[in-house]
Amino acid sequence: MDAELQHDAAVAMAVALVEIIAPCLREEEQRDAFEEFYRVCHAGIEAYVAQASHKERQLLPGRN
Repeated sequence: MDAELQHDAAVAMAVALVEIIAPCLREEEQRDAFEEFYRVCHAGIEAYVAQASHKERQLLPGRN
């Protein structure tokens, strides 16, 4: 997954999460929440991609 797709997915998740809690927050708190949610979502996607790549490499046949 390339960086642009990771960013887009993290943005979409962060927006959805903020929409859930938006009624409980002031506008500036919503912006702060979005930034935190984006950071967490992006880190989660990066970790997923790294693990998926590792597992994919494990499945490749060895050179023996």
